[in-house]
Amino acid sequence: MALENGRYHIFSKVDHAAVGRNPVEDKTFLPKSIYKLPTVVKPSEVMSYALPFLRFSRRALWKWVVEKLPNGNYGLQIRRADVGDLNGRLVAFLPEAVGLVTTLEWTIQRDERDAEGNSYISGIPGHLPDRCGPITVGVGIPPFYPPTEVFFFKKVESE
Repeated sequence: MALENGRYHIFSKVDHAAVGRNPVEDKTFLPKSIYKLPTVVKPSEVMSYALPFLRFSRRALWKWVVEKLPNGNYGLQIRRADVGDLNGRLVAFLPEAVGLVTTLEWTIQRDERDAEGNSYISGIPGHLPDRCGPITVGVGIPPFYPPTEVFFFKKVESE
C-alpha cells in the first residue's frame, strides 16, 4: 500500500529516533540540515513535549508533509520547507532560497518484510545528514533493507 498524502512524524527504524530539523537554526536563508535527532526524544515524547523557549512545539518541529506526486514519487516538506539533496546531503530549502534546489522528489515504498506495514524505504539515508544516494539492498525475496535505510512514517491524525 502506498503512503497517503498527509502529515507525518518520521522515525528511524534503527533506534526510533525522530528525524527532523534542528530546533535552533541560524536566521539566514541557507538550506537547513535534516538530522536523525538524539534518541532521548522517543516517539511518544514527540507528541506531548513542548520546548518552552521556542515558538514551536517539538511536534511542529518534526512534522513532515508528505505528498504523492503524479509520477509515483513523493515530495517532502518540513516546517514549510521543501526537502531535497544538496551536494549529497539532505536539507530543507527555505522558500526564500531560490536556485539551490537539485532533487525534490523521493522514492518511498513499503518494507515488505515489516509485518505491521508501517516501515518505509526511502531515498532518505539513515546516517543523516551525511549522504544521499542509492539505497543498499540485500539479497532475498522480498529484498532485505538495512535498518539504517528504513523509516517509520507515523501519520498525524489530529492537529
